[in-house]
Amino acid sequence: MEHRNLCCLLRPAAGSGGRTSHRARSWKCGPNWFDNAGTGLDAGAQRRIREVKKGLRRAGKPVEPPNVVAALSFGFWVSLTDSGDKLNSGGQASYEDKLWRPALRRAFPACDTTLMRRQAHERLNKIREFRNRIAHHEPIFNKNPDCCHEAILEVTNWISPGTAEWIRAYSRVGELLSSKDTDPATKF
Repeated sequence: MEHRNLCCLLRPAAGSGGRTSHRARSWKCGPNWFDNAGTGLDAGAQRRIREVKKGLRRAGKPVEPPNVVAALSFGFWVSLTDSGDKLNSGGQASYEDKLWRPALRRAFPACDTTLMRRQAHERLNKIREFRNRIAHHEPIFNKNPDCCHEAILEVTNWISPGTAEWIRAYSRVGELLSSKDTDPATKF
């Protein structure tokens, strides 16, 4: 349960990174960067944006950049760190050139400039998959929770070192994971 809460805490932090990226993309492509063909979003990302806008209209909310950005899922933001897929117009999206270098790497302000898009995607996708297992009430202890916990701390540190320190100081997850082999009360 605590990992799920940490992932939910990370979503606003990642959302903050999303807003940072939103500002960076806005500077180049305007506040509706997600509607601008120059952004280079692949067909899947465009479909998810259309679905979010449709949901906002159904809910009677304005289809404005802050609402669209807030309604996009953690999975959407993780997908933007992937390499990109097919474009609606044909061809291949290049998230490295269109998204990562000009904007998305700034979503991780505390990380050094050597952070590669592929490395960020691997860590974020590991967290997304782990979070989804928890959200779907699936077993997680065969999914290497120690490694997932470390990925959460690492990505949190890229976004906000202070938040990562707070998690290390107050979360019991690390303690529980390290005692799982020795304490019969925490046998998984």
